Amino acid sequence: MAIAEDYNFESLNIISGNLEVRLAENSLEIDAAQALRYKVFFEEMKAKPSTKQKQSKRDIDEFDHYFDHILVVDHNKPGKIYDKVVGTYRLNGGNYKDKKSFFYTSGEYNLSKLIKLDGNILELGRSCVDQKYRNGKTMQLLWAFIAQYITKYNIKIMFGCASFPGIEVDKHNSALAYLHKNYLAPSNIRPV
Repeated sequence: MAIAEDYNFESLNIISGNLEVRLAENSLEIDAAQALRYKVFFEEMKAKPSTKQKQSKRDIDEFDHYFDHILVVDHNKPGKIYDKVVGTYRLNGGNYKDKKSFFYTSGEYNLSKLIKLDGNILELGRSCVDQKYRNGKTMQLLWAFIAQYITKYNIKIMFGCASFPGIEVDKHNSALAYLHKNYLAPSNIRPV
């Protein structure tokens, strides 16, 4: 993928044709990302929303305000920002490392070794792309943006939770074994 000529490291924006990848600039844009997350996670993938999520039709949690929200915006789509956001990712740069449980992943793992690491860490999560945009281009743009973010903020380690569909663990044995064999974190920073 070639990054567009109007690439600006200071703003991190990436433009490729009708798609722009950038950080959300205000609460309205974060709300558009939360609306897309609800559509993908709860309506399409059939996750179970809380009462508050179901009423608002938003995937919202207490961690959203700690994160930068990446948006993929399709400028060719008519309408408001809600209609134009076709992809999103959350990035938590660890600006509140001293605050207890401000990482989403802290709810699943003990991150104390990782948090003590000398260097910047980055939690990634709540990634989704509208079904019509799930292709190599959209994902490459998201990851190109994340690569810029990592460089700009001198990130040493990335981490986050990932989901496997369903509740039957045996279906995922080979994937989990592969990850364990090839990508197990060093013991000095490994979450437990």
